[in-house]
Amino acid sequence: MRRIGSFALTALAACTAARAQNVYMNPHWLIDVSDAGYSDIILYTDGAFPAESIHEFVSGEWSAAIGYDGIQNRLVPPERTMWLEPFWIYPNWTSNSAFNTLSPGTPPADPDGDGLPEGSAVIENGDVQITTTWDFVDTVTGTPMGKGGGVSLLSNRYVLLVTYAVKNIKTTTLTGVRFYQFLAAHPANDERPTVRAAYDTTAYAGTLSEFRYDVTQWSTNTGASDGSPTGCMFTDHITFSTDVAPADFGLSHYRGHVDRPATGLHLDVEIDALGNQTTFGPDEVAGATRIDLGSIAPSATKSVRVLLALKSEDQSPHQAMATACVRFLGGSPDPAIRLDKGACGTAGSATPWDVVVGDLQRLQSNGGVVDLGPVSCVANEAAQDRVTVQTLLSDCRKSVFVLAKRGAGQQFDYGSGTGPAMRFAVQGGDCP
Repeated sequence: MRRIGSFALTALAACTAARAQNVYMNPHWLIDVSDAGYSDIILYTDGAFPAESIHEFVSGEWSAAIGYDGIQNRLVPPERTMWLEPFWIYPNWTSNSAFNTLSPGTPPADPDGDGLPEGSAVIENGDVQITTTWDFVDTVTGTPMGKGGGVSLLSNRYVLLVTYAVKNIKTTTLTGVRFYQFLAAHPANDERPTVRAAYDTTAYAGTLSEFRYDVTQWSTNTGASDGSPTGCMFTDHITFSTDVAPADFGLSHYRGHVDRPATGLHLDVEIDALGNQTTFGPDEVAGATRIDLGSIAPSATKSVRVLLALKSEDQSPHQAMATACVRFLGGSPDPAIRLDKGACGTAGSATPWDVVVGDLQRLQSNGGVVDLGPVSCVANEAAQDRVTVQTLLSDCRKSVFVLAKRGAGQQFDYGSGTGPAMRFAVQGGDCP
């Protein structure tokens, strides 16, 4: 089991100088990506989870690769595909990538004004230039995640749209261009060989349903990486989808957390021989799809769009929904609040204020800084003097705290700190 705190990860520290990191987050989850679009860290930051563990979805690999006629001359036979990311972590190995960064990943920004971050980065290998953009989207209802056999579920409301724009920077036409997306996940922080995977092309109804070509991976676990009892139980799903039918796809294994696995789907990607499995597992699973782009003329660009979605379901024992009324009593510089049982009555007006709820057992003090752990935003710039809060209590989360701030003119950083409970959830200003 690995522990993450203040971006301190043993495997990651060895690669820090060579691998830039860009963290993009929404109110419920975040992803840490390299300039090449690679991630070993996708964290769920909302709701309950064992205090000694991290709610990871990946702890494996989220990566992309490319192939085209002639690239094999730059690779070791029988390889025909080049990874975008040079440095893979947990397990640690160096790939066959010859890509370099042209433009590092941009800090999170919101140019489209939807309240969620976007970013981009540019890499090149002398033949192609690839611009990767990341854009969080609020679907409100979630998007369908296919599991095969006509079974699907709706994702968390927030999804990540990833676009890879492949530009030919040679003076001759590139032919046989192929692009691959690869995922080896550990949902619910499950590092055991108990994860399942499915490839599903069913056209389920729902938001962003055009992304119908799904690779879904899921597991049920206590939150401990070895499955040991914690009082908690979660079923987590993670899906990547394309809006174009893949020319090839495959499911297989990706085992271990130390060195490059000797066998597995990553090797199938490298030799361009995906196995077309539609189900796989239980195992330490991986899934990949290949999108064929055909020929790209000099200076021309073709793009691939991939949608990343996830879902966490808290199935911990003895669940009960607690309802309370948070009343804003004002005061300066720090507002006072009062917490009463039950829903609020008639509200009056008040200076805009924010309310967050967190897990009491996650509160930690580190060098005079209080680490709140993951928190949920329940009111953003509320103009009423009271807000009804509903939160799920169970054997996994037995008590919560409520924290308020004025919604304008003040900065309030939450989810920050230096302790091992930190979820990378550093967020200032308004919530979410």
